[in-house]
Amino acid sequence: VPVANLSTKTMTVVEVFLTGFGAFANVERNPTELLMAHFAKQNNSNSSSGSSSGSGGQKNKASVVVVKCAEVMEVAAKRVMPQFRAILKRAGFDVASDEHVLGKNSPGVRHRVFVHFGVAVSRKDFCLETQAENNASFSVPDCDGWQPQNQPVLPLDDDVSKVYT
Repeated sequence: VPVANLSTKTMTVVEVFLTGFGAFANVERNPTELLMAHFAKQNNSNSSSGSSSGSGGQKNKASVVVVKCAEVMEVAAKRVMPQFRAILKRAGFDVASDEHVLGKNSPGVRHRVFVHFGVAVSRKDFCLETQAENNASFSVPDCDGWQPQNQPVLPLDDDVSKVYT
């Protein structure tokens, strides 16, 4: 079902934002680049429609999943922030104040999912992270040669230092 043909009163929209890192250190071709290329190509071919399905017995209620972003991020900590802020802005976040606002051009959107893919050279399979820490301690320098140790990724005003999923 084309997204344009669904009423926002009768649908649930899930916007998905996917990111992965590019090449760095001894990783010449980051496998997440292949994933992002696949989803970006798929997204471009389905730009006027999302994946639709009924939602568990609710009459005339559709669910639409739309991949809004599939991007390869810079492996340069200081240069990646403008790219990340642009993605947040597309998702309806006011990046100036870090408060969430529902964008005027995203009616009916109720859920946003952000998935970032990294690489672990010691693993053969993709693994989902279950913990994130606000701690930049790089085992190798980024593409700009920066190698921080025990520095916050983002300065925070509160005690949040870890996020568990």
